[in-house]
Amino acid sequence: MRRLQNYLKLSVTSGSAVEIASDDLAVISGDALITQEQFMVMIAELNGKYDEASVFSIPADFSDVSEEEWYAPFVWYAFYQGWTAGKGDGTFGVGSSVSLKTVANFVLESEHYTVVSYENIIEQLKLMGVEVDVADENAITFAEYSEVNNKLKSVIRYTEKEDALIQIMKLLGVEEEASKFLKQLHIM
Repeated sequence: MRRLQNYLKLSVTSGSAVEIASDDLAVISGDALITQEQFMVMIAELNGKYDEASVFSIPADFSDVSEEEWYAPFVWYAFYQGWTAGKGDGTFGVGSSVSLKTVANFVLESEHYTVVSYENIIEQLKLMGVEVDVADENAITFAEYSEVNNKLKSVIRYTEKEDALIQIMKLLGVEEEASKFLKQLHIM
């Protein structure tokens, strides 16, 4: 049964979250750190799977996730979708903060962008032209998540437009001339 009175629904576009618990609304500040379990809710919502995840009932074997917790169905769903494997020690990591690497990895993969190396993902961001300013790379706030998400998606969409332009130039047979022009603009 859907847990309507005790779950965390996130509004990631505004960089804030609204906690719904026993019909009381409380706004969590953009400065609040995102926990692992909150991030699983965000991932489900961003993938359009919130409703499906909220009623998921096949437990994953994490010793720190009780079926009584509001986030349990989201964590289990994320596990079976391959979005998380937990900490590798039989625990999920309830209450621990989400890192910049985790956020960047998720955003890049959700946009079907190749992650070269999880360990070197911050360097990959810099190579993509995405400078990220966060207080602590190991603990991201809702506001920082929103900024990282927007910057990455902006760069990815720009790259997709550039790729589309190159394909059109190939079709028109003007690839060489256009390539010179794009290089002058420092696009290529």
